[in-house]
Amino acid sequence: MSMSHSRSSRRSASSAEKLRKRPTRFPSLPRSVYLMQLNAYMIKVLQAQDDLVNSMREAASKELFHVSHHHHSYEHVLKDLIVQDALIVSIQLLKLEANSWDQIGVK
Repeated sequence: MSMSHSRSSRRSASSAEKLRKRPTRFPSLPRSVYLMQLNAYMIKVLQAQDDLVNSMREAASKELFHVSHHHHSYEHVLKDLIVQDALIVSIQLLKLEANSWDQIGVK
């Protein structure tokens, strides 16, 4: 019994050594390092989104300036923008009313 026990302990010891010597595929990072890397990545994504929005805004302002020379087209664009803004305001008002109704229902 002791011989089989010693063989199994040698096997488990050698397999444990192999596991320690084998390079890991995914090195485990401390949580703080992982969070810092994640935050850095998110900052890069947000900066890229900000750059995209700024370039779209610049292109839109150039186009609006170009359209401003054509009175009829400029008038049409302004009417569309006013309608869009009115829709956005009405949607926000509906959301506020829905929130107040939810609060009344909770009470």
